[in-house]
Amino acid sequence: MRFAGRLAAGGRGCWWHGGVLEGGVAAAMVAGTGALAGLPLDGPLLVLAFCGTLLVYHLDRTPVLSPEDRFNHPARWRWRRAHGGQAAALAGTAMLGACWALPQLRGRTLGAGFFLAVPAVAYALPVLANISGGGSGDRRRLKDVGPAKPFVVAAAWALGSVGLPALEAGASLTASAGTLALLAGYRFLFVLPNLLLADAADRDGDARTGLRTVATMYPSQCLRRGAIGALAACVAGGALALLWAETPRLLLAVDLAGPLLLLPVLLATRAPHCRRARLADLTMLGPALTALVAAARAWMG
Repeated sequence: MRFAGRLAAGGRGCWWHGGVLEGGVAAAMVAGTGALAGLPLDGPLLVLAFCGTLLVYHLDRTPVLSPEDRFNHPARWRWRRAHGGQAAALAGTAMLGACWALPQLRGRTLGAGFFLAVPAVAYALPVLANISGGGSGDRRRLKDVGPAKPFVVAAAWALGSVGLPALEAGASLTASAGTLALLAGYRFLFVLPNLLLADAADRDGDARTGLRTVATMYPSQCLRRGAIGALAACVAGGALALLWAETPRLLLAVDLAGPLLLLPVLLATRAPHCRRARLADLTMLGPALTALVAAARAWMG
């Protein structure tokens, strides 16, 4: 029983603090968006999406790189410091998975992945020039650039979840540009509220460590209204697509469960910020259900 308890505790730590959740969201987004676009599931691409995202968030959560986690996410901070070996093993496994997947993907997919890796690296490492002052060696992370961060990160998630499966499937980007653009906008509006909610939850710790984010620059009420507005646009766009778009209606109806589940999380103003942020993270796994339904339909013929 003690071993089972330790195993369960280790699994919870890897899920909430090690980047497994975020890697799962990336794989779910790629699989679900590919299903909406009528593209086949690609195993190596899903592995790379999972492992690459896990590594990015794992790097970002290194205590020395993210001192604000000590205040914003004390449980994560303690886990990373107390379970460094487990965290390193998790990262090593993800690196092996990425190395296995890379040679099996198309060159143009890898090129697009490299392009998307730029904001990912900037998110975790202080590589951006500080144009607002400081010496020439003063660098900032993407998460420290104010209002731009959530929009850049949401755009990266949207482009990755739409573009990578299309490129790997060999789809013509010119012929399907309209559909892919609409899907990218739909995913952008789905991810953005989650990022705004996460920034609002981290407001106090970010301010204590001098981090300049959209939450430290604007009132929480403003962020909440922006998040609700983006999500409303996402749901409205999906509902309109159910009526007029060529996207399979069943799959789109299933996919809309994610945005609809996120709405009460945004409206639950009395719940603690940290709890709402966790629930919002879980709703990001919604596109996995879309992929599962698509796979079931294909299997049933």
